[in-house]
Amino acid sequence: EITYQFDLYSLGVIIIEILTGKKGYHAVDTVVESWSNKLEQSQSDIELKQVRVCTEIGIECADFNPANRPSTKSIIDRLDYTENVSGYVETGAITSQLEENALNELHQDRPKAPRETSSAGNLELLEEWKVFHVNKESEGFEPKQLEHFTNLRELGIYNLERIHTKEEAAQAKLIEKKYLRRLTLDWDSSQSSVEPGAEAAVLESLQPHEDLQVLCIRGHGGPSCPTWLGDEFAVEALQSLSLYGVSWEVFPYLEKAWDLHELRLEHIPKPKEFIIEKSFCMLIKLELIGLESFEEWGFPAEQVSSLDGDLLPTDAHMFPVLQVLIIRDCCKLLGFPFSNHIFSPDWFPKLQELEIEDCPKFLSVIPMSWIESLRHVKMKHVKLLGVFEYSKSSNGSRLKIIGEGDLHSLDQVLVFDKKTCLTELQLERCPPLELKHILMLTSLKTLLVEDSDSLVGPLGGGQSDVEWQLPVEYIKISELNGNSGKELTELLPHLPKLSKLVICFCNSIKKLVVGVDVQQTTSEASEMGGGEITAAAEEEDEEDELTASEEEEMEEDEITTSEASETEEDETTTAAEEEHDGVLLFPAHLCDSLQELVFRQCTKLVLVPGGGCLRMQSLQRLTIEYSPKFLPAFMSSRHVFPSSLQYLELWCIGKGMGTLDPLSNLSSLTNLTLFGFGKVLKCQGLLSLGQLRELSVIGSNRFFAGWDPNPKRALEDVEGGEEQQTQVFPSTLYNLRADDITGLLVAPICSFLSSSLTKLTLHGYGPYGPEGMERFSKEQEDALQLLSSLQKLEFDDLKALKQLPAGLHNLTSVKELTIHACSAISSLPKDGLPKSLQVLDVYFCGNQELKQQCRGLVGTIPKIRID
Repeated sequence: EITYQFDLYSLGVIIIEILTGKKGYHAVDTVVESWSNKLEQSQSDIELKQVRVCTEIGIECADFNPANRPSTKSIIDRLDYTENVSGYVETGAITSQLEENALNELHQDRPKAPRETSSAGNLELLEEWKVFHVNKESEGFEPKQLEHFTNLRELGIYNLERIHTKEEAAQAKLIEKKYLRRLTLDWDSSQSSVEPGAEAAVLESLQPHEDLQVLCIRGHGGPSCPTWLGDEFAVEALQSLSLYGVSWEVFPYLEKAWDLHELRLEHIPKPKEFIIEKSFCMLIKLELIGLESFEEWGFPAEQVSSLDGDLLPTDAHMFPVLQVLIIRDCCKLLGFPFSNHIFSPDWFPKLQELEIEDCPKFLSVIPMSWIESLRHVKMKHVKLLGVFEYSKSSNGSRLKIIGEGDLHSLDQVLVFDKKTCLTELQLERCPPLELKHILMLTSLKTLLVEDSDSLVGPLGGGQSDVEWQLPVEYIKISELNGNSGKELTELLPHLPKLSKLVICFCNSIKKLVVGVDVQQTTSEASEMGGGEITAAAEEEDEEDELTASEEEEMEEDEITTSEASETEEDETTTAAEEEHDGVLLFPAHLCDSLQELVFRQCTKLVLVPGGGCLRMQSLQRLTIEYSPKFLPAFMSSRHVFPSSLQYLELWCIGKGMGTLDPLSNLSSLTNLTLFGFGKVLKCQGLLSLGQLRELSVIGSNRFFAGWDPNPKRALEDVEGGEEQQTQVFPSTLYNLRADDITGLLVAPICSFLSSSLTKLTLHGYGPYGPEGMERFSKEQEDALQLLSSLQKLEFDDLKALKQLPAGLHNLTSVKELTIHACSAISSLPKDGLPKSLQVLDVYFCGNQELKQQCRGLVGTIPKIRID
């Protein structure tokens, strides 16, 4: 559609191409500079100023927002003005010299007329005065001193509360400033002592020229708007109006403001109604902020009579070109101007951004089809919703909903009226997704649900007979109160592309079973001696451990009670329910699709023997944190994880692993983190992890004790009985974090790691660290120097350590040294630091002597950071 604004845009493109010979955006200074080399020196200053003005006009015309494009009249005025000026021209900015001349002249005891000054020409050409203070003791002026600034394009007049009469205000002669396009009129209401009637007269006398485009009025204490903005609307070129903190009881109707593109009303306490004028057909941006009494939308009288109550015709467009709508802090507003809070997209066919915040009574049911036509939606702290946020980018579209109050169904705030293009959905404190909602999420790739009662509602009955699948690739659930295992078990078969699953704080999940039914798993568990572990997962009390005899007595009592009170049929039903209680069953297809699995704080989760984890041959990353029953003791000699794993992180999952032998099948593992296994865990089996690159072992401070990575094993040859040495593979480890400092810093281990290890972190975390370690032994210092490839060395949370190891200067490859939370260290090593050092980090150490010593190294080490 060809419009007036589109013609202006085309004009801007043409101007830029003429000036630059190229398409696209170009900075003004770059264009001017390119022309400076082409013009003759004698006329270059004048012509370059003309180039600058033309460039600015071209950029303004090509502005993305039509509201910011200049009018045809203003373009002609600027070009005529520039052509007639033979002196200085600077559109949109005041040079420091010009401003200084103006200020010096106005501060004379008797202000001179412009013609009496040497800078008269400059003053007459002044185009921008953003802050003009009235009657301010040190730098303020009188309104009459604005009289001669006839070429102003932008003006801001502040402290207008110091003008007491309309005659004084009229001396500014704003109505005569035909080039003025932007005007700010500001009253400091906290300092005003003028009667409201007098303030009204002052504003009436500050009437600007009819070609004004942007007007902002702040803090005016009069009872009504001026007539030139109301009944006698005299600024017909007005494109932007901002009213802030005015006390008006009578507001402008703006029925003649046909060019108005932006309207902002902020912190105005009295109006109860916002009138939607016909002239708003050109409005592009509307902001209503802090309107304390605003309750409802209104219409002009002649329009109300044609609406048949409060309903508009279905094809009505009250805001046909509106792109941005912002409503904030309107505590009484009930919703959009629609019947029964049902949203009508016809009202906002061009809207791109919607923001509604802190309107606690605001309620509207919005169709998903309309939301997806927008670029961004944000609603916060409205009725039933803490957050409703939608955004769209090149990566897809995202919707986040945080429920509040009595939100029992998503249908109360959202209408799934068609299949959506949503790629990410995040729900918090929300009711469960119903099947009718799920079937509309045909493009969904990410689903995040937390702090809610359930993940999904019943998936059976009605539409459940229809086969359906979702393209979901990532699911995260956290702090769900329902039967999460059952819900996931029902949902997962419909997600053939699922590659990442994260489950946090879901204590209702007790058993993990992969690719087999529960009966088969239970049978295998019994054969392997794991029946008692399954029973333990169902116990509610996690703190008290029962002895074997107590467990047997309890089992006998339960059986006796069951026989006495239930029929055989009841027993069968109860057993089946208990067997399935808390089970998360992965369908077989996940063995080929799931690549990352995370369990966090699922305290009752148990790995069921024969549960099929080894079948998950697509799994590459596995994290299990704070699931103390996950790894039973009898698992210590069995492979429990799939050989496809590349990343494994285990935090506080029980004492069922005394060595790394259960991981010996992980031939592709490159990153291993073990936390909280206690003193029982030893590094036996570490050499079988031939691809390991990064290892972190915290909370096992006997992990390396007695380990020799280069053992000689006497093997008797079948024929000759000869002794031979086992083949030793070179270390691949380049990053190591450990708190077993005593076991680690020995010559055999450090020699083994010398060619590969580039980063070493020595930890002392809480009760797991080396208790009372104040200094390194001579043997430990010598072993540390064997790490010839080391580039980064960290000492972390060693609170008792008083001295860093001697001989650090011999580690000639070290480039970074970090000392963190080592409060007892008071100085650096006496024999110095490595000359290769480029970064020294010292933070949370507290010792001022150490910090001062580090500051003394400034200039010798390129980067020193001290907290």
